[in-house]
Amino acid sequence: MRVAHLADVHLGHRAHARTHPNGVNVREADVVAAFRRTVDAILEEVPDLVVIAGDFLDVPRPHNAVIHEAYRQLQRITMRCIPVVLVGGNHDAPRNAAQGNLLRLFGEIEGVHAVVDTPAIVELEGAAVLAVPHGAGVGERAIERLLRSADTVARMAGRQRVMVVHAAIQSRDGAVSYGERLPIELFAPGRWDYVAAGDYHVAAELAPRAWYSGSVEYVSSDVWSEARSGVPKGWILADTEAGSVELRPVPLNRLVLDLAPIDATGLGASELSRAILDAADACADGAGVREHVVRQVVSGVPRALEEDLDWPSIRARKDLALHYQLVLQRPARQRAALARPAEGAAPVRTLPDVLADFVANTWTPEAGIPRERVLAAATGYLAATEGEGGAA
Repeated sequence: MRVAHLADVHLGHRAHARTHPNGVNVREADVVAAFRRTVDAILEEVPDLVVIAGDFLDVPRPHNAVIHEAYRQLQRITMRCIPVVLVGGNHDAPRNAAQGNLLRLFGEIEGVHAVVDTPAIVELEGAAVLAVPHGAGVGERAIERLLRSADTVARMAGRQRVMVVHAAIQSRDGAVSYGERLPIELFAPGRWDYVAAGDYHVAAELAPRAWYSGSVEYVSSDVWSEARSGVPKGWILADTEAGSVELRPVPLNRLVLDLAPIDATGLGASELSRAILDAADACADGAGVREHVVRQVVSGVPRALEEDLDWPSIRARKDLALHYQLVLQRPARQRAALARPAEGAAPVRTLPDVLADFVANTWTPEAGIPRERVLAAATGYLAATEGEGGAA
């Protein structure tokens, strides 16, 4: 069986406040374009199954044009008699349960199987798919109970076994999720013919035949870490019989570039300005920053030096780019001085301090979950944000 695996499409994602003449956010249009190209490439391969491992939408209630585009692209797949299994992610889930999950609408398309609340077995010709959506009630125990049930064993017998899951996996350092972290043992070799995971935005192998496909565009809060990884955006084509897994890159409308850092130590204003401008003009193989998403970090910049930079020329580069983020960092000695409280002032409260106070003063234990456990989990998520990044 050939399985096309994609995840974290985030249709409706917006960023950088730039719009096309028709009013559509430029980055939102970029994400739609990447999804269309992904579907084009999948239809060229004509796989036996398409799985979408969560965060199909960026927000639970995108505007109508996004809903129409999502519906249209899913129909393109099913009209070729290719079944689709779509699981809910944390971005797909409504904040208020009474609103209902929009993914159920796509489940009305013949051939689309939308699983949004609890794990379920989707039976297809020659395959049984365990679909595991994001959610507080989805965890290792629930999945194991489902897998051990006599009904599940009977429904999976003699079929290709595929798992589609949106969650953080314990073996992925730095992966962050609001749901439970699932143990790697769930994806042990020999247990599944293929595991399609979503939530982590950079394609990565979890175990033999178990992968995160990554996102199809740059849609996280830290696109720079993703760009530094060097792993292209795209989707995965897995062959369960041959055991092969191929990451298929998707062409994007623009580049995300994290330029090599510049050390301003010992440089004058004109020298530093020239270094910043040269780096901007030389990127993208000499094409420059035009229409790209670019970050430039410069360390060791005293305030006086910052004020004397060639700002008109730097702003001209900013105007060329879709987004140009110039990060000027103070010398270490100035940062240390700024961090010290003035004599007699109250000590500086760190973010972990604020978090601890918040949990201690506002958390009302529910369902037998003590404050200590909530604080430990929240502190872990906070620490993980200082790591690699790349999760939704």
